[in-house]
Amino acid sequence: MKKIINKGIIIFSSVLLLAPTLQTHAYAETVSPEEAFSEELAEENLELVDSELAIDESGEELYILTVETETGDSIDLKLNMDSNDITVEALSDVTGEIENYSISLPEDAEITGEDTYTEELEDITVENEITGDVYEYEDLEGEFSGALAIPSAIPIVWSALVSLYNSGLAIVAAGATFIVAGHAISKIMNNKNKKNHYLATIVKGKLYIGKGVSDSAAVTQLRSGKSTWSISSNQAKNIASKLAKGSPIKEVDKDTKGNPKKGYYWHWHSSTRNPKGHHAFYGYPV
Repeated sequence: MKKIINKGIIIFSSVLLLAPTLQTHAYAETVSPEEAFSEELAEENLELVDSELAIDESGEELYILTVETETGDSIDLKLNMDSNDITVEALSDVTGEIENYSISLPEDAEITGEDTYTEELEDITVENEITGDVYEYEDLEGEFSGALAIPSAIPIVWSALVSLYNSGLAIVAAGATFIVAGHAISKIMNNKNKKNHYLATIVKGKLYIGKGVSDSAAVTQLRSGKSTWSISSNQAKNIASKLAKGSPIKEVDKDTKGNPKKGYYWHWHSSTRNPKGHHAFYGYPV
């Protein structure tokens, strides 16, 4: 476990640095983040057994990942799509009962897979919601010298988070959580409680999808020069039409022969293409 913690801290500290540079086009996923995530987990002797987008009792949207160890220990990571809050349910190997943890990231954290170090890591805490015990970066360092007993769930949680963010399957931007579009869309479309529109952002050439929003909130997002993703072309066209008079513009990036680029997303712009940078994406990639 010490090896897992050590590697987890090193990698996790490498993914918490800069706010993303948002690109205005290029949305293809040339390398599957799902495969990258599975490979990252495998290096830590972990396996992804389930993932889903769900809505809890309070109406909050959660991205839930279930990860298991080789010995069958299981944890559920629950990422709040409306923030960077993360809660964890872990089966204790000591008591045989479920332990609940909350992971606190800095409010201005930007986790986008940047391969550089940052002191931001020092502000992260993991709290046992039942006992109130709080584990900070210094506590995890103490594990190396045996100065502090770390619950077995902590290194598993840490390694799973490291793998998640390092693979680019999920990011934190502007204080919210986003899931890479190719993975999120299938989860959304299979959800009977799905909304018509979702916040979206483009980071390092990949489209990411955030929380579901109302029509008016989606229009506000586009008016701010940002992007959305909708469940259909008509839904996306409807919100793009609210930005300016005239017929919205439908397009997709194309190759040199004029064919839609595989893996890219169709989208709508306002008739004037203003404000600059907005895209009303929809549906599945080409």
